[in-house]
Amino acid sequence: MQLEKIVEKAEQYFVDVVEEGSDQALFIAGYVQGHFSLGLAKLQSYETQSTEQLKAIIDKNLDQAFTDKELEESDQQQVRKLVANLFSS
Repeated sequence: MQLEKIVEKAEQYFVDVVEEGSDQALFIAGYVQGHFSLGLAKLQSYETQSTEQLKAIIDKNLDQAFTDKELEESDQQQVRKLVANLFSS
């Protein structure tokens, strides 16, 4: 999937979850949105930009965050699932 489409899909998900999501869904979406935004900012410094690079940046940041015990295991699983869904076609 093209990078622009991933960004559009993520932005739409974040809007939808604010309107319709549970407190837990809002928490997970907010957490992912922060990592997604940071990933996009870092990606802008790359000469070429791709969906795969964005996913790798986000995954690396999440790995570090989870190593630092930022979230409980169940929340980590929900975050990983949402990231996977955002990057699926």
